[in-house]
Amino acid sequence: MSRLVRARVHPSPAAADPSGGRPSSPPSDALRSRSLGPWLRVGCGLGLLWILLQQTSLPAVWSALGAAGERWTLLIVAAMMPGVGWTLGVLRWRSLLASIGVHVPALRLFKALLVASFFNHFLPSTIGGDVVRGWWLGRDVGSTSRSLTVVGLDRLMGLLGVCLVGLLAAAARPSLARDLPHIWIVIAVVAAVTAGAALSAHPRTVALARRLFSFRLLQPLDGVAGAVLGVLGALRENKRAAGTALALSMGLQLVIVLQYWILSSALGVDLSAATLAILVPIVTLVSLLPISINGIGLRESALAVLGAPFGLEASEAVALAWLFLAFQFVWAMAGGVVYLAGGREGGPR
Repeated sequence: MSRLVRARVHPSPAAADPSGGRPSSPPSDALRSRSLGPWLRVGCGLGLLWILLQQTSLPAVWSALGAAGERWTLLIVAAMMPGVGWTLGVLRWRSLLASIGVHVPALRLFKALLVASFFNHFLPSTIGGDVVRGWWLGRDVGSTSRSLTVVGLDRLMGLLGVCLVGLLAAAARPSLARDLPHIWIVIAVVAAVTAGAALSAHPRTVALARRLFSFRLLQPLDGVAGAVLGVLGALRENKRAAGTALALSMGLQLVIVLQYWILSSALGVDLSAATLAILVPIVTLVSLLPISINGIGLRESALAVLGAPFGLEASEAVALAWLFLAFQFVWAMAGGVVYLAGGREGGPR
């Protein structure tokens, strides 16, 4: 009887829980904010587009795209340019891998870039593609940590190439650079990226990192840190590979500039290659800001603001950005086909 009373006064968890004793697991604030993040980025991109379209109209954008359709031969050439750019990207990635003694067939790297592009364009994150690239070659490189480090260096080399092309173009045509708003902010960002890249590979920075990860609190990460520092050390010793990767990065950015020039010619927009060599790197950097999906809204706004001093109308800026993105999507869909076909062999260790 006393046990029955105690059971009524202190019911078991199973009796108190209508789910049959299964503990409830409400989402944490971190999970909620993580799930809201992509929607906030979508809202930000669409908001920027809406503001920009207040300065023009969708019929004007469709009219500009229709004019480009009449010059379809230029559009075909522009559609092939991402393939040329990714070929340079494969050579850059292969050069960085060779600096740590890893040799991977170029076709396998090209497939990995296509699949990474698929994840970049159809997932709400540009980092997702880099993670996929690191996972794709995990076994080839020896570990996923080393593979991701090389991918991170590859991304950094790409950013440096973007910055250097813009700086050299601005130095060659200072009269054009003066017409761009906030050019000094861009130059400051370029200087910060360059300084950060140099600092990360400095021997003293590497030695300090090794000492930090020797502490007991950070020892669980010692294996990952060792892989990262080993790759950095190998690249520091192989300056030729670093120089080759940087030159290929600049070549890739010039291909993107050429693609924009072909697309602007298809639209009938009078923008010189010299102007685009200054404008496009800045647009590229702006579109990488993590406040929209795939730079949608940012790319159009940056083209409209930066191109206005050179006679680029808002409708033409939107049409130019949409054509550029459309061809990126086509190649990204090819990456989806490669991924679904199971083009990856092996896996991370």
